[in-house]
Amino acid sequence: MSIFGISDNASTTTILAKYPLLMAFCENLHGSGINYNWFAEENKNNIILYNKYDVMNSCGMEIGAEDFKIIIPKNDLMNFKITFSNKNRYWINSILLSEYLEQITADVLSEIIKQMTNIWPNKRGFIEETIYRLTPIDAVKEVV
Repeated sequence: MSIFGISDNASTTTILAKYPLLMAFCENLHGSGINYNWFAEENKNNIILYNKYDVMNSCGMEIGAEDFKIIIPKNDLMNFKITFSNKNRYWINSILLSEYLEQITADVLSEIIKQMTNIWPNKRGFIEETIYRLTPIDAVKEVV
């Protein structure tokens, strides 16, 4: 069965079936320039999602598509990285594409995590952890 916006190749369907959060991510992050099918690869530490962004000029005409990938670490979903295959970064920089994709990726991931928190961990494909870290502060003198 083919899902709109998601490749039906065996690798992608297997990976996204294994990680329901990423399936929901790919289903929800489509349109607004991301108009192609998502593809997925998996390695020991990361899930890599591939797509393209339609670049438009100031008149609203499509002038090309920028290939990008989102590298999502399995042990820290929100520490993802976005890279582009195009070495000429003119359009990427001129339309602030890196910033846009980083923001929308963080927003969609956060929203899906929020929606899935009431589902049992073995059904949603991620585990929540709270980590408290020490961070130094400036010494503040208490005024009496």
